[in-house]
Amino acid sequence: MKIRFWGTRGSLPVALTAPQVLQKIAKALVAASGQRFETTEQALSFARELPFDVGQTFGGHSSCVELEAAPPTGPHHDYVLCDLGSGLRTFGSSVLARHGARGTNTFHIFISHVHWDHIMGFPLFAPAYMAGNRICLYGSMPNLKPPCADSMARRRFRWISLNSAQRWSLSPSPPAKPGRSPGTP
Repeated sequence: MKIRFWGTRGSLPVALTAPQVLQKIAKALVAASGQRFETTEQALSFARELPFDVGQTFGGHSSCVELEAAPPTGPHHDYVLCDLGSGLRTFGSSVLARHGARGTNTFHIFISHVHWDHIMGFPLFAPAYMAGNRICLYGSMPNLKPPCADSMARRRFRWISLNSAQRWSLSPSPPAKPGRSPGTP
């Protein structure tokens, strides 16, 4: 199983600032002192070995996690995601790169809660607007459609029509066992 973190930041998506990027570049150049790279691949190989604080970053997009039990192998794939944060847009672009615009994929999305940072990526999730794709939302709320549909409302995104979203399947989480609150095993 693979787990991909398309977004981990809380509340507000934030990119690195220009000074932060320059600081990382300067640290990488110091680490590369005396090295010579003939190809971009050689430079990338060196960069991949840099310490995390120099060659990597975290944060950026808000909550969106992909759980992959098996890699996509054909024109149809079932995806499992947790949350619809801003990382969902990047995930959607990745799906389009893998399958093209004609995919017939099913997206099983488990929503932890419907605060804005956990659903803000939904209006920008391109596969939701493509015929053949299916979106299945799961969560502890009895009806997830109103907050998700509201995130796509014309007053927020004038270029989106709610009628363009493909098949929706909205399912609450399974009932809790006696003596336990919803969402706990």
